[in-house]
Amino acid sequence: MRFTALALLCALFWGCFFALPAGTANAGLATDCEQRQDSHLQLRSCDALIESGKLSGKGLGAAYNNRGTAYRRLGDPQRAIEDFDRALTLLPDFANIYNNRGYAYSNLGQYEKAIEDYSQAIRLNPKHADACTNRGDAKRSLGRHGDAIEDYDRAILMDPGYARAYQSKGYTLSLLGNYPAAIENYDRALALSPDYAQAYHNRGMAYKALGEAARAVGDWEKSMALAGASEVLRWQQHLKEARHYRGPIDGAFGPTVRGALDACARDPAC
Repeated sequence: MRFTALALLCALFWGCFFALPAGTANAGLATDCEQRQDSHLQLRSCDALIESGKLSGKGLGAAYNNRGTAYRRLGDPQRAIEDFDRALTLLPDFANIYNNRGYAYSNLGQYEKAIEDYSQAIRLNPKHADACTNRGDAKRSLGRHGDAIEDYDRAILMDPGYARAYQSKGYTLSLLGNYPAAIENYDRALALSPDYAQAYHNRGMAYKALGEAARAVGDWEKSMALAGASEVLRWQQHLKEARHYRGPIDGAFGPTVRGALDACARDPAC
């Protein structure tokens, strides 16, 4: 796939990757450097390609971008930024690299730098709904809730089918105490992406704030069913801290967790 085509597709994803040029030496390493399922494998493969000295130009820039994304996913945003910097020296006009670096800056809590990168991504690609949503998230982290909502609305205009923009807007409206409007946006996110666990979780929190305990519990259960054991573990720990749960912290959903969720939904302090 050529870079121009992939750049347009990449805007739909978090931490997107670039395909290496056709004919790259060691096609197996190239494939592993591009894939997104296994960040450890991606890191090793991109390392090997970069260290081989056989890449240059766009191919080398793609490898640095992909390795940077692997570093970020593995919890090392500083090294990710170093690779995105290298990628931008070779691919200075690719919006997605700015978006990726902005996300790494956000991971470090450097939101002003993140906003600069997201803004540059949008200048290079005026339909970059992901960068616009990311910029809204960074502004929200700085307490600029109104500005954040404006960015989410821009992202929705860019791509009306982008569920994450609705989810982020809903969360920001919840922070402002506008729970009915937040629920409307979570509903839109879930209509577009029915497996969106975070939207179920956050909609449940909004229902809780409105005193609709049964709906809150139903959404939290859906969130756990979709997100799996890690989400159940997180809830078990929270419920135990709130003194509503006395069972094991084992990531297994059952009647004890269900009863604790119901108690939490009715407890303003939970």
